Amino acid sequence: MHDLTSAFQLFDVADVVTVLAAVVVALVGLVLQSTNSRRSASGYVWPALLLAKVRVAAWIAIKTIFAFAILHAARFHDSPPSMFLLAVLLTAAPEVIEALAPSIPNEKIVRWLFVAIERTNFSVIQVLNASITRLREHANYDWQNGRGEWQFGISADEVGRRLRILYERNKLEIANSLRKPALLAFDAGIVPPQKFYLLIDFLGPKRLNEALREFSSDLAIPPTFGWDGKERRRAQVADHPARRPIDDKHLCQLVSHGQAFPAFNASPTASVTTRTKKA
Repeated sequence: MHDLTSAFQLFDVADVVTVLAAVVVALVGLVLQSTNSRRSASGYVWPALLLAKVRVAAWIAIKTIFAFAILHAARFHDSPPSMFLLAVLLTAAPEVIEALAPSIPNEKIVRWLFVAIERTNFSVIQVLNASITRLREHANYDWQNGRGEWQFGISADEVGRRLRILYERNKLEIANSLRKPALLAFDAGIVPPQKFYLLIDFLGPKRLNEALREFSSDLAIPPTFGWDGKERRRAQVADHPARRPIDDKHLCQLVSHGQAFPAFNASPTASVTTRTKKA
């Protein structure tokens, strides 16, 4: 404890700001890296961080303490640029401690710091994922109960019908982007709350909210000809060799390789905007 206290006494305010900034930069990098490939995180990263702000702040404080201790032991407190770079590396890549090990006399401390930094990195991602899941669940609850920004001035049954139609219009792109042909069969036997998760992951909360709010009731929009979104649908997809897309084996094979809709790989949310705006 005496060594840790003396370590803080060696740093001035500029050193504190340098290390703190480096930890925050590393945190942003970790968050973006962990959520970049996850559609479920779309539009939820920063709200999730705000929801978990206390735990995130604790994570930043712990990381800052670790960085102080390691930089003090390695005697890098006299070079602000080196401090910033090493603090970023130590936070994002704990294995950098091995390079500093010769400067730290106690090998047990080095090993303990490595494990502690690695576990705290994992824990902050877990906290973020839990916050994202919680926000998605809240949104799913809100549209069913007409609350907050998911209140559209219509009944929950009508919103559910809109979700069915939106999913039908976008299920090929959704299945193709996830490479899961089984999602083509989700036009039957799947309730709107389940479709909601797939749609919000594909479009993000903002686009899905706009799509439901600006929904077009034009029954001529393919592939939902003559269907108002009610539970029982008897209309078939026109000009298609199979009754349902899931019955088309060739299409399912393309979907499993992500090749059924190559044009949508670059912009997967383009179609729903144009299909759901009011005329």
